[in-house]
Amino acid sequence: MKRTLCMIFIFLIISASLVSGFDFGVTIDNQTGFSMEEEISVLQKDTAALWVDSAIGDKLGITFQGSYTFDIERYFLMDVDALNFSGNFPVYKATPFSIGFSLGRIPFRDFTDLVIAHRADGVELKFSLPFLAASLSAGYTGLLSKPRSSIIMSKTDLKNISGETLFFASPRLVEKLDVRFLEVFLRQDLFFSVIAQQDLRPASAFIKEGSAVFSNTLGGRLNTYYFGLGFSGPIYAGFYMKGYGYLETGKTLSFIDGAYSYTPIVSFLTGGELNYYNRRWLNTNLGIRFVYSSGDADSASFFEGSTENKAVMFTPVSRPDIAEAFSPQLGNIFFAEIRGSLKPLSMLPVFITQNLQLEAKGISLFRSTTGPISETGIDPASESKYLGTEIDGILNFRITSDMGLSIQFGSFFPYAGTFLSTAPLIVGKANFAVSF
Repeated sequence: MKRTLCMIFIFLIISASLVSGFDFGVTIDNQTGFSMEEEISVLQKDTAALWVDSAIGDKLGITFQGSYTFDIERYFLMDVDALNFSGNFPVYKATPFSIGFSLGRIPFRDFTDLVIAHRADGVELKFSLPFLAASLSAGYTGLLSKPRSSIIMSKTDLKNISGETLFFASPRLVEKLDVRFLEVFLRQDLFFSVIAQQDLRPASAFIKEGSAVFSNTLGGRLNTYYFGLGFSGPIYAGFYMKGYGYLETGKTLSFIDGAYSYTPIVSFLTGGELNYYNRRWLNTNLGIRFVYSSGDADSASFFEGSTENKAVMFTPVSRPDIAEAFSPQLGNIFFAEIRGSLKPLSMLPVFITQNLQLEAKGISLFRSTTGPISETGIDPASESKYLGTEIDGILNFRITSDMGLSIQFGSFFPYAGTFLSTAPLIVGKANFAVSF
């Protein structure tokens, strides 16, 4: 692995030096922090990344970033964060009609960042017209490093994460179609998305359908499909809104009537946001958001726990970050969030003071049903859906264009009627990054 990365570094630097627009640099990031529930744990992570960005003429380009990470639990982790060859070709000059592509290790994101926000190795085609923008992409996740992956969809994924001899992430094929219709009504853009993923592990990695021996660790093949609609745009004088919904289908392995069988999935996610931004008032940004993901009250476990002939637990492809301290995976989760940020010294005519930003948010989390969630500690006898409330605070300070500081603090207060322990979960982190 180390030899491969060194060869990639050398190849890209030599290749990029032969073309126009060559640029490269180094970024060093230090993260120090702690987490505390009943005991204090220390967090320490240091990352050094080399990035290369070069243009080949005016239509093609190469982007690369490789990194080395040290933390307390893992002393050595080298990874290729990005490696892609891209291009953009206007079809008619003086018009927005163009065709583009990106090939390599690229980001896969839906328009909400809640179903998938992850890297994959593949290809993306982009199409731009005066009234719409569309993209079609497909990628493979099995060559990503396991510590950098957030794809945990099944019991087989959990087994892969805990396996000490496995370095790579779960081998899944992801396909995505995104279409954005520009200002269809009342200046609102309309989004349409189709996402699919398939587990590519061999049949020997799964429990056979019809088996009557229950297992807490082994699971089945999980293939899922998502169909999404959404809108986004301004509504009035600094106010912006966003709304979306996803329907999930597919099949999941279930243990019903003493035997394993595959049952259909019919689940959903929906949400909305309202934001207000005023640059003249200290760059004030206020917002509220809600997200609801369906759950299964009759489920025996969060992963592949359906005991009925239809599974209704929503399962995203990747795990989104909801909060700093308590951030469960979507699925049987509903949360409401209110947040605000400002730049308190932005009125001063000094460059450095204009880059200090303060942000605070409060999040109340609930179970959609009384069934299981991804996190442990729930009282199995509890009928309460309220999980608790978290308060987060963030300070961002861009000292110079190449140096930045970020401090995050989060405290989750679990509800006594739902959790076995009411000890608050507190997390604090400080990130210092510098670029050369």
